[in-house]
Amino acid sequence: QFQSTHSWLPLIKSVKSGNLFPSLSNIDMSARAFLFYPYLTLWIYGLMAWLIGIKGIIMVSTVVFPACSFYLLYRIFSRQLNELWSITVSLTCILAFSDWPFRSFLIGIIKGISISELTTIQPLEIAHYPIPSFSVFIFLLAFYFSTEQKKLTFVRITLFTCLWGLFSQVHAVDALYGLAFWFIYFPIRFYRQSGKQPDSIYIKTIISQV
Repeated sequence: QFQSTHSWLPLIKSVKSGNLFPSLSNIDMSARAFLFYPYLTLWIYGLMAWLIGIKGIIMVSTVVFPACSFYLLYRIFSRQLNELWSITVSLTCILAFSDWPFRSFLIGIIKGISISELTTIQPLEIAHYPIPSFSVFIFLLAFYFSTEQKKLTFVRITLFTCLWGLFSQVHAVDALYGLAFWFIYFPIRFYRQSGKQPDSIYIKTIISQV
């Protein structure tokens, strides 16, 4: 919550005021915490601040985006699990706190420790804005559509390669995970789709994405 208010909020307000490429050093000479700025995230939040105000983006970030992330997790897990397990695993992913390591939280759940003993009176980790509230939602959205069971064409592969690359302007670290996933996932899917007989089209498609 401290980071949301003291690191991100000045940048969001600066974008709202018309500065499309803000930096903390320009706003506060004593602030040097950021070396990379996810400008797409800042632009979207600046637009949201202009449309619905700071209180509005706090509400969206702490309620709407986490709820949408839960729904996307549910839809992703429901591809392989039944409804009960999908809901349970999705909730487990969402119910994590910054002051309580996720592994310890998960072990506590498995041991049957009540939620009241595992949690603290603080916002969920995913409710911090704009990261990870917005970035997790966008990551899951990209992951959900990337892994849909639809035929992979050159256009579709290129589109998602560009989207995962563009994700660096939402969250740089998550973009690395996303690109690593995509460059492992789509060659395997494309290989199976082509009848496990790689030809020149398969090879050219893989190389063109790099």
